[in-house]
Amino acid sequence: MSLTPNKSILKHVEPETQAWADAQFDWCRGFAASFTRVGLTHVVVSPGSRSTPMVLALEKTPGLHTTVVLDERSAAFMALGLSKTGTPAAFLCTSGTATTHAYAPMWEAKESRVPMIVLTADRPPRLRGKGASQTIDQVGMFGSAAVAAFDISEPLGLDKGFETGREAIKKSMEQQGPVHVNIGFDKPFEPTSWNSNAHDFVDSSELSIGPSIQANVLSHDGPSQGFQADEVTSFTSFAGERPVLVLGPTQGFHEDELLSQALSLLASQIPTLCETGARMVASVNPSKVLYGCSEKPPQATPSSILWFDRAPYSPALLSWMEWCQAQGVHMIQCSWNGEICEPFGFDTSAIKGISFATLTSWILGHEEEQDKTMHPSLHTWLETLSTDWYHQWEAENHTVTSLLNQRVESHALEADASGSTMDSEAIHQVLQAVPHDIPVMVGNSMVPRDITAMQPATKHPWIIAQRGVAGIDGNLSTAMGLSLAFQKPLVCMVGDLTMLHDMTALLSARICSYPLVIVVINNGGGKIFDTLPIAQQDSDVLKTYFTTPQSVNLETFAHAFDAVEYVGIQERRELASLPTTLNRLLTTTKDEATVGGVTVVDIQTDGTRFS
Repeated sequence: MSLTPNKSILKHVEPETQAWADAQFDWCRGFAASFTRVGLTHVVVSPGSRSTPMVLALEKTPGLHTTVVLDERSAAFMALGLSKTGTPAAFLCTSGTATTHAYAPMWEAKESRVPMIVLTADRPPRLRGKGASQTIDQVGMFGSAAVAAFDISEPLGLDKGFETGREAIKKSMEQQGPVHVNIGFDKPFEPTSWNSNAHDFVDSSELSIGPSIQANVLSHDGPSQGFQADEVTSFTSFAGERPVLVLGPTQGFHEDELLSQALSLLASQIPTLCETGARMVASVNPSKVLYGCSEKPPQATPSSILWFDRAPYSPALLSWMEWCQAQGVHMIQCSWNGEICEPFGFDTSAIKGISFATLTSWILGHEEEQDKTMHPSLHTWLETLSTDWYHQWEAENHTVTSLLNQRVESHALEADASGSTMDSEAIHQVLQAVPHDIPVMVGNSMVPRDITAMQPATKHPWIIAQRGVAGIDGNLSTAMGLSLAFQKPLVCMVGDLTMLHDMTALLSARICSYPLVIVVINNGGGKIFDTLPIAQQDSDVLKTYFTTPQSVNLETFAHAFDAVEYVGIQERRELASLPTTLNRLLTTTKDEATVGGVTVVDIQTDGTRFS
């Protein structure tokens, strides 16, 4: 079949004709083909009439999977979850207010540096601004939340659709964020003899746009604002003899084997502090080592901080980095393109950037050059680092770990009689029970902070956190997207308010082909606000305006969805059954489950934590 339509025919195509419908359907076929050509395989679709041409094209495109989700906000967050795992996904919705629900997930994608495509159907230009039903101004509607935006006023022709799709994906990958494609579809939406056209759909192997995009954080090494590929000696001199490795929440894709290998090598010789949701789990507890025992940082000041990914959020680690800035410590910010973006106010002479790709090539060698050995200058630097410095952190951490274990054991003995369950204890028990090959997504607010505060007594090697803009909306939907992409069971641990913020996600429980266990730390509201000064001044104001506990029976709530199972843990003595319960739930396939692939495990806690 010819891939390029007859342009002379397109010149004479008129809106509201069958020829127009066929031409815009061809555009959608080309656009969908661009997805499969580069390895993008999943589109989350919310129902609506205006997006009909694209829906029909997606439905018939070989190798493209579609998931239909009723609520647009949930659907967009699900597409975000799919995109986090290494290959961008897309979200499609109809026109009008449906489009506005993508705003929050787009900002999360933008700040997390996760490529994804947002497709919004729109009225054609002749009907915009004319009072037509279900019409708002959608051109550039997401503003700076989108790294790029396209408005397609005449989506006509196979080649044009393919070119637009290719350019949208390219922009999303190069700029590491969401791209908005707004498409003005005109009636009629249905092409001629759609069902008989199945054999005519574009064979993506016939299209030539370069190699498939298998997304990873190293695939686009942007211009670095700091060290370049030949500046290893300058890097080691700037870092000094007493560096500390700080791993913030992951920015970009959550699976990158080369970067993980590089970080493991650095962490084996450099004291490492990790936030919950970082690319790896270190043995050093940032909260307790830095301030928990002596209320002050270690006596020796580091020569530098090698900071990866997003800014930390734990109070102790934030305070320590601010303290380091005041002491004149050097900062090396490691990101996908070496950009410098930090909230601590380091002097420009004290901070430099380096890209993931550059640093990884120094550590692991250049694979394309068959040189897989560490750069000699970097090897010499690591060999000559102060061993006293590393041992000091090891000794301090050993003391803290022993103290944490004692507190956990002491509480277990003291709490037997009370019957109440601390938040920290419930979180600890969950992470102890989840197998290490099953990912755990944690919500925002106190859950990830509690995990960080209890490291290394409490840890899990595969924790994913949504820290782009750290909202409590869309967390369950994101977890569903992650589970679909990983094609394996997943645990999502959230607070009760986070659960309620995304309750429409449970409408999609039946799409989960692998068990998804939602663990709710049900402590009666937003306990993070208990840390505010207002908590000590006016408890009524705190409860009314901040913690906002909700009167919702989660058991009744869960049973309202016919594909959701409920397990309640009301008393502390029931925690003993948690490992058995999680093992049963996580090893049950969807076909074996009694009511579906999602289970809500409701753990009643008292809102307290280990001090």
